[in-house]
Amino acid sequence: MSSDATLNDLAERINSSWQRTTQGVLETARLCTQAKEERTEEELEELKSQLDFSRPTFTKLAKIGGNSKLHEEQVSTLLPPHFSIVYQIAKMDDEQRDLAIDQGVISPGMSRTELREWVASQSGTQKKDEKEKTEVIATLKATQAFSAELKAKVIEALNKLKDEFGFLLDGPPDPARELKQAVNEIDQEIRGQTRRYITKLKKQRLHADGNRRLTKQEREVRWPYTDDQVKIASDVDWD
Repeated sequence: MSSDATLNDLAERINSSWQRTTQGVLETARLCTQAKEERTEEELEELKSQLDFSRPTFTKLAKIGGNSKLHEEQVSTLLPPHFSIVYQIAKMDDEQRDLAIDQGVISPGMSRTELREWVASQSGTQKKDEKEKTEVIATLKATQAFSAELKAKVIEALNKLKDEFGFLLDGPPDPARELKQAVNEIDQEIRGQTRRYITKLKKQRLHADGNRRLTKQEREVRWPYTDDQVKIASDVDWD
């Protein structure tokens, strides 16, 4: 199960299921979760290097694949064909997700903006409902000497603590953080599209005449590029 050939087969299965359909997203997510559970760290790194999408996307898909509720027919038929939205749904608890379904928020045609606005509205409602139940355990005030860079680091650290301990964190909207998240998603999409194009081009050149049993020399003539030469660097500049 740990041979290169098997890893290549698994990468091909994942890439072939990576389509802009809901079932394609769910199948890809299932395979990513299975690989994460069954493969060693070394094998996972080798597998990720062969995939048509980035490592952060693999992590998000594994999160989707690990949420069994999303794969149930009564839920899966309502999911949109966009992994980034399905990932946000995967992060919901059962109560919040069921409420979103009951209110018609989760549907195949839903948008990321609609989901974000609904979650924000529920957060506001929850804060009102829990006002008597919550307790302020700390107040953070920054002096004018706080630089923007230091402030950003503090907010990032607080958000990590919030995710770890589950407390409520109030603060002003952070347009810069939202913009950074949007840019990261666009970057991942560009990388994925580029990898898919390279993979498709490679297959076309290698098997143009239908011959799938090529010698090593024949393969090198038809595709004279190493994996490192077509690899998309993490710091690549799209400009």
